[in-house]
Amino acid sequence: MNKNYGFIMIKPSGQRYINEIYECIQKDFNVLDVYYIGDWKNLAKELYAPEIKEYGKEFAEDFEIHLWINNYFFGNEALLLKVATKANLELEEVLLNIFNKKKEIRRIFNCTKNGTCMFLVNVHLLNIDNLINETNGNVYLEQNGNYTELDKEYLKHDGRYKTQFLNYVHACNPTIADFTYEKNTYEKFRIFNNKLSQQEIENCLKMKSNSRLL
Repeated sequence: MNKNYGFIMIKPSGQRYINEIYECIQKDFNVLDVYYIGDWKNLAKELYAPEIKEYGKEFAEDFEIHLWINNYFFGNEALLLKVATKANLELEEVLLNIFNKKKEIRRIFNCTKNGTCMFLVNVHLLNIDNLINETNGNVYLEQNGNYTELDKEYLKHDGRYKTQFLNYVHACNPTIADFTYEKNTYEKFRIFNNKLSQQEIENCLKMKSNSRLL
């Protein structure tokens, strides 16, 4: 078995597709262990801290909206899968394969792009500091290149609205430096102390839940 490994996280929003995601991962990877994450929100803030610092306040704003939607609608629990490729590959290749699997999962299970669901968040009400010019008044969404005014009864508050999508899974960028940072973060949050038994994994899949089900 390949001694090199990486991680794929099923976010709170990924619970709905947990069986499909798990099956998709197993096609190309061996799932070595599964760990329970009880405080996904604060862990995610730590994981994304370097990118927030690099990309600035606009990225930070989108990230905070993503956190809020996941936490509000789907809770604060996640699962971390420790996975290895079935072929014996170097760590860089393992991380690249995991990164590509993340993109594949996001492409297959994407409720926003296929029109099933769209989240529209009033940034004003979240009180997020930002550097973007604010727009008050009527709200418009771009649809197929055209702008359509939304029903004022639907959006009662003036503000600046942003759309947000669900991407269900997370994996780090395919570099050893990013992998090392993520692994150290998981250790800092003691995630590896929360390994699930096989029965707990089966219960999560059966109940479509990231909760630790005994």
